[in-house]
Amino acid sequence: MTDTAMERVHDALRDHGSDITGNGRKAQCPAHDDRHPSLSVSPATQFDGVVVKCQAGCDTDDVLAAIGMTTADLYDNPLHSNGSHSVEIAHYDYTDATGALLFFKIRKEPKTFLIKQANGTWGLKGVDPRPLYRLPEVIAAVKARRPVWLVEGEKDADRLVASLGVCATTNFDGGDKTRTDPLRQENLDSLRGADVRIIADRDDPGKNHARACAGQLTGVAKSVLVYEPAVEDEHADVSDHLNAGHTLAELIRVGGVPCRELEMVRASDIRATHVKYLWKDRIPMRAMTLAPGEEGIGKTTVITRILADITCGTLPGELYGTPRNVIVLAAEDSIDAVVIPRFREAGADMKRVFIIKGGITAGASDDDDPERDDVILPADLALLETKVRETNAVVVNVDSLVTSLPDGLNSIAYKATAKILKQINLWADRVNVVVLAPWHINKGQGTDTAIRMMDSRAFRTAVRSMLLVVPDPDAPEGTTQGIVALDKSNVGDIHIPAMRYRIVKAPYTVLDDDGKEITANCGVAEWAGEVNGDGRAIARRALEQSNEQPGTTKAWLRKYLKDNGRTWREDVVTAAEELGGHSERSISHAAKVLDVIRDEEHGHQDGHPYRHVYWRLR
Repeated sequence: MTDTAMERVHDALRDHGSDITGNGRKAQCPAHDDRHPSLSVSPATQFDGVVVKCQAGCDTDDVLAAIGMTTADLYDNPLHSNGSHSVEIAHYDYTDATGALLFFKIRKEPKTFLIKQANGTWGLKGVDPRPLYRLPEVIAAVKARRPVWLVEGEKDADRLVASLGVCATTNFDGGDKTRTDPLRQENLDSLRGADVRIIADRDDPGKNHARACAGQLTGVAKSVLVYEPAVEDEHADVSDHLNAGHTLAELIRVGGVPCRELEMVRASDIRATHVKYLWKDRIPMRAMTLAPGEEGIGKTTVITRILADITCGTLPGELYGTPRNVIVLAAEDSIDAVVIPRFREAGADMKRVFIIKGGITAGASDDDDPERDDVILPADLALLETKVRETNAVVVNVDSLVTSLPDGLNSIAYKATAKILKQINLWADRVNVVVLAPWHINKGQGTDTAIRMMDSRAFRTAVRSMLLVVPDPDAPEGTTQGIVALDKSNVGDIHIPAMRYRIVKAPYTVLDDDGKEITANCGVAEWAGEVNGDGRAIARRALEQSNEQPGTTKAWLRKYLKDNGRTWREDVVTAAEELGGHSERSISHAAKVLDVIRDEEHGHQDGHPYRHVYWRLR
């Protein structure tokens, strides 16, 4: 009989046919088909003997049974192994971020643990911080944006690493399921920004431990998901899950914990549909649409026209012929003196117009007219959703959007503004409602609405569609007339005809406080037909023209060609010099800026060829 447990184990492994490598410290595991040696064979630290451990997760008793041995054979002197004392079966190294050993945990059977520091001191006195198990691997995984699997013990972590090659860890106190804050601050710091996947044991303490870890990681980790083994055993852990032949993909999601994941669907599983429009080709359903324009152009009056048409079922689009309800957030104008007359004179079905005056605190006052505060978006979206569902409204008109945004929002900042608008867009899609709001265009130069719109470019880029409201370049003198053109669309063709409107005065009578009739009037927008051509291009040229300084060469040329139509270039140049004092060079430059159309005419006269160039506005 050989003298030591190490020699006995080596002999038994060789008899079984297992290859032994690494100076006798590694061998093929006899308990499974082990092509790459995964069995560690190392001297014990708490007794004279040997520790065997399968890194692939085989149970130690199964390993010993495969080579005809028992735990008694792991002692150099088998007489000392009488079942009355524990046997070391594994030890786990805890290191700092560089891999330097801090302490190791010794696992013994029956299940007990001992701690020995790198300096030889027993116990954890003076050891601070206490890192995650396999910390260098965790740090590397977080940096590489790979998931980190958090389990309850070192055995399960090693099993996941050895069997599946994933990054797995546990906290030092993973076995203590009584802690409400199992993860120490240093553990949270190591997992900051990580995609953490927690695997809970199926028993109640295991689930509570996982829930506590998830709660601590919320707001720290990038994402947190909690799973449990797909094994019908209330005490099952992830090793039991793998032993049953299951994969990580077959883990069961645990509900009731804060978690975040990426939702993914297969394209072939989605049924294709078509875009639905509240106003055909102009205002998509379930989205936010802005209507920017300069002051005084009648943006609110035009939107009132659209809303009135919706209440009567006369707006061309998905709901044509079906009158529907609308909600108006009227923060700027007097409701009884301005909003109500506009809708009434526009022919709206007043029973279908619901006006939100503001926010009130229920029970805060017994007054008939309680104090109100502004509706703030997106903070009040949940309250607004209740009103949308109560009224079955299809559109929410926010007038004005600028006063409905949070006071602390820096509306110049793109990212902050885009996030707010994204929340409103997502809400509109979920609640199945259109959010329609006017916006302002400044007096700057150019036709780019992303530049001309007030505040951040996000007010253009973060919405689904945008209607540009500008003066009608062909409006007769003395009339208030404009066009509504689609300037942006994420869902359809953008080059559609613009819609012409004119604003007329609508007289009406009201009773004053003394009961006397008083005549008043308000503006009402009337549709005046489509504008031939590319509406967006026409509107952008009109936008530039509306801000054009009088007396400039460009302004002179625009008016001359508008009055005279298609004109021979030489006549234009002559008139510019004689009537306007503009040089040929400046008039040629103005023609380029205005994108004047050049028509060429070729022929022969008196036996000589000629080429005439004519100019005209687009």
